[in-house]
Amino acid sequence: MTAPIDPRAQAKADKAYRKATRPWYRKKRFWLLGGVALIVVISIASNGGSKAPSTAQPSNQAQATSSTPATPAAVADATDPSALADNGWTVDTFTIQGDGAGNFGADARIVNDTGADTQAAAFTMTVLDDSNNIVATLVGSASEVADGETATVQFASTDPFAEGAFLYDFQVDASY
Repeated sequence: MTAPIDPRAQAKADKAYRKATRPWYRKKRFWLLGGVALIVVISIASNGGSKAPSTAQPSNQAQATSSTPATPAAVADATDPSALADNGWTVDTFTIQGDGAGNFGADARIVNDTGADTQAAAFTMTVLDDSNNIVATLVGSASEVADGETATVQFASTDPFAEGAFLYDFQVDASY
C-alpha cells in the first residue's frame, strides 16, 4: 500500500514544477541579464564612439587648435611640428585624435637626428590646456631607427579625448 500524500507537500511540489517549466522569458534571471545589457548599451551610446579627429599644429609649448573636419577619415598632419624636438629626436608630422575608444591617440613621424644608429626610443607627448594644466599624457616607442631615418610612432593614452586648443610638450624618455 502507498502512503497517503500530504496535500501541502503535493501543492508545494506542483508549484515548484510550474516554476521550473515556465518559458525562459518569464524567468527573473532573463530580465536581470536583459537589464544589465540595456544599461551597457545606453552607456556606450551616450559616452562611446570616436570623436572626430582634431588637427593639431604643435610646437614645443606653442598653441595648437583642434577642428572637426567634415569627414573623420580626412586628417591633416600638423604644418610645423618640427619645433617639437628632444635629445636628437625631431617630430616631423603629428596628428592627434580620438582612438575610437574615447581616449586620446596620436600618430607621429619622428626623425632620428641623434648622430647614432639608435635601436629603440620611448617617447612621451604631453597635451596641455591654455593654462598649462595636463589634459592627457600619451606614450609611444620606436625601434631599429638608423640615424637620419624616420619612424612612424603611434601614441596611446587612457585619458578621455576632448577637442579644443592645446599646447604640446615632447619628451624622449629613453634612447639606446
